[in-house]
Formats: sequence, structure tokens, C-alpha cells
Amino acid sequence: MVKLARSVDAGAGNGIRREYEALRKLQGLFSSEEGLAALTPLACFEVAGHAAMATRWFEGKNAIYWSSTARLPELAGIYRLAGLLLRKLHDAFALDDRMRPLDAESKVIYLLDRYATRLRGHAAGGRALDVLRDTLPQVATTKLEWSWTHGDFKPENILYDGHRVVVLDTQLNVRGAVVYDIAPFLDHMLLAGRTFGNHAIRTGYALLEQEFLAGYGGLDRGKLAALRWAQLYFMLCYLGRYRSAGVVSSAYAQYKVAPLLGRLSKELQKLLGG
Repeated sequence: MVKLARSVDAGAGNGIRREYEALRKLQGLFSSEEGLAALTPLACFEVAGHAAMATRWFEGKNAIYWSSTARLPELAGIYRLAGLLLRKLHDAFALDDRMRPLDAESKVIYLLDRYATRLRGHAAGGRALDVLRDTLPQVATTKLEWSWTHGDFKPENILYDGHRVVVLDTQLNVRGAVVYDIAPFLDHMLLAGRTFGNHAIRTGYALLEQEFLAGYGGLDRGKLAALRWAQLYFMLCYLGRYRSAGVVSSAYAQYKVAPLLGRLSKELQKLLGG
């Protein structure tokens, strides 16, 4: 399999090169007996700032695809393996000063600078934004594990071939709280459950989340609250981005994203005793 940089701009190959180096670091990290693996990097070619990466072909489909073909127990097993894989990645690339507070304030500042008008002009978005800000002092005091993170960890980037899972599109070049890898994965599951054809995710979401988090492990009530906060933050980012892209995208967000804001807000408040 060969992966090319999408951009034609000189220097766009940096991401491909970083991914190639990350895959080299991941070799030997996962155990085939546990059902985990990483793509095998074969070569990285660079010409005038552009790059292409060759890896050994892996005959697998992503975790969203399996929701339409696998029975729920098998699907739950796939998501447990995904959680286990992410835990091993975070443990292997943890920072020296691993336990740090969540950088929640900077996330709220970014959200307000980028999407304040779009969110305040939306009823569910405005309410969720208030919840995010009101709960910030509580979650910001929780110390969490920090690591070099995947940066785009989602079910679409997990492949399964019936025996093993592998992870795609990781560069390991972002330092951050591990919940910033876990939260987008769960948010993408929630969003996938609101897409036609993903009945198993929609009806079995609670079990799939449970298995994924069990595979990851180590999340007590305080860390789980920080995770829900991060999920709400990312979901608000999705809403703001969609509402900034025009009428059609706004209508799409109203159906797909808006209902999830209230759900995440309630779960967060419940965990914090509100």
C-alpha cells in the first residue's frame, strides 16, 4: 500500500515522513497474541519536498464498517481491542512528567475565539457552551495522564481483519492529555450511530463504549468526568465548524450533532454531582 501527501505544496510530505517514523517506532510494541498490530513500514520516498510511504498491505476493514456486518459480541470485541491498543500506545510514549492537569482553559478560549458567534446563535450549542464553561473549574483540577498522542484516533482509523486490529494515520507528534485521543473516538462513535446503516452502533453504543473503555482501563470517576468534558468540547467544535460552512452544513449539524450536546452535558453534570 502506498500513501501520498494530499497537498501539492512543497513540504507537504513532512506529515508522511512523520507517520513513517511513527510506524517504525510502533514495530514490536503490540503483541499478535493479543490481537494487536501496527502497519509494517517498508519505505518512505521523498522528492522536492513531497513524500510517499509504502507499507505492507493489511487486509482489514475499519471499525465503522464492521458495525454493519458483525454481530454485537464480535463488534464489542473489536472496540475492546481498540481501547487496549490505545492504552499500549499511550503507555509506551508517555511524557516524563506524566500526570498533569487538563489544559481546559485554553480549549475554551480557542472555542470562543473561533466559534462563539456560531454557538451562541444556536440554542443547544449555547446551552452546551455554558455547561462547558461552568464545569471548567472542576475538571481543570483533575490530574490526568499526558503522552505523545495519536491526534486523530477514531473508529475509521482502526482496521480489523477478523483476528487483529491495526491503527492508521498516527504521527505521534502532539503532546497532550490522553483524553484528547479517547474523546474523539467516542464522539465519532456517537456520530456514526446517527448515520443510516450503523444500527449496531446506535443500539449497542453503551456496550461498545463500555468495552472500549474497559480495554483502555484506568479511568476513575474524576478522569471519566474529564473525558466527558473533552467529548463535549470536541462536539461543540464540530457544531461550530459545520455552522461556519453554510446552510446545508448547518442543517446537517442540527440533525447529527445538536442532539448529542444535551446528552453529553447531562452525563458530565451527573459525574460532577450537578
